[in-house]
Amino acid sequence: METPENVKTKFFGDKIRQWCRIADSCGSQVLKHSDQSKEWAPDFSFRSRLAVST
Repeated sequence: METPENVKTKFFGDKIRQWCRIADSCGSQVLKHSDQSKEWAPDFSFRSRLAVST
């Protein structure tokens, strides 16, 4: 596998090895992105912003 442009070869190789170890120990599903798009109720979002700003 070729190293992508603007990426150091050592960093790329280290990440590939890390991902292989994770996949071997936990399965390949762990490496997939999770759906983190949570739907917030408008009143909850508004109350959260008020709590942070005060």
